[in-house]
Amino acid sequence: MFIGMLKINKKEQSLWNLCSQIEKRIAPSKQEVWMRLEQQMDISSEPKKANPVIVSNKIKSLFPRLAIALFMMVVFAIPMIKMMNTVNIHSGTGLSGKLVTLSDGTQVHLNAESSISFSKDYNSSNRTIALKGEAFFDVKKGSYPFIISTEYAKIVVLGTKFNVRSRKDGFETGVNEGLVRLEKDTKVIFLNEGDQIEINPKKPNLILQSNTTNFYPGWKNHKIICNNFSLERICKELERLYAINIEFLESDQKETLISGTLHLEPDNLESVLRSISLLSKRQFKLQGESYILL
Repeated sequence: MFIGMLKINKKEQSLWNLCSQIEKRIAPSKQEVWMRLEQQMDISSEPKKANPVIVSNKIKSLFPRLAIALFMMVVFAIPMIKMMNTVNIHSGTGLSGKLVTLSDGTQVHLNAESSISFSKDYNSSNRTIALKGEAFFDVKKGSYPFIISTEYAKIVVLGTKFNVRSRKDGFETGVNEGLVRLEKDTKVIFLNEGDQIEINPKKPNLILQSNTTNFYPGWKNHKIICNNFSLERICKELERLYAINIEFLESDQKETLISGTLHLEPDNLESVLRSISLLSKRQFKLQGESYILL
């Protein structure tokens, strides 16, 4: 027993009472510590769930436009890629035309204002060309068939010499040597040397067969061999060959049919026009830079 007990005030008494109420914490056992550690490791090893991506309505409204824009890009890109992979050869006006030798040795003699186009891989996987206008072909034999695509029909050969004309006023092909296969829709026609095919655009389903004339094709031999040709067709050919302009005073004059041979030379335009005047019974008059058919 203490001889003199210390006196404490009220604040110290309250603090003493509060401390006496606090329970002593017992240290956890090793087993509990390992159990808690394992639980924390399991929780940390679980994959975290990705937060969902929230797309605003404004962005959603742009999806159709983006899809259309992507589609248009593809639509415009395809022709561009095709054009970059295509060779185009064109001949201007004039009697001489243009001579082209392809990689397989095939020679193409283009008439005035005519063109051919073909892929850059020509002769490596195909021998296909597209023709607009008129050309004479001397095709060499190769590993692939030689194919000509035109507005009116398709022509398939292996090795031969022939002429093809594909213009707005009609189609024509004639064989000088070898064998030619013509395909139009479901029709297949074989042409031998001396055979000729004509298609009129006004009657595209009617295929006329005949024989080639002497000096065929005429343009390659500086001639226009007229066999009931319309005056319009003849004048259009003269415009291409002589780089001139011909106008008709009356539209019905265009349908006038002419037969005969016109001899073409670089400096004989006036002579050719006189011959046409005799055959058609029409006169030409030079007015400004154009020839007017009266």
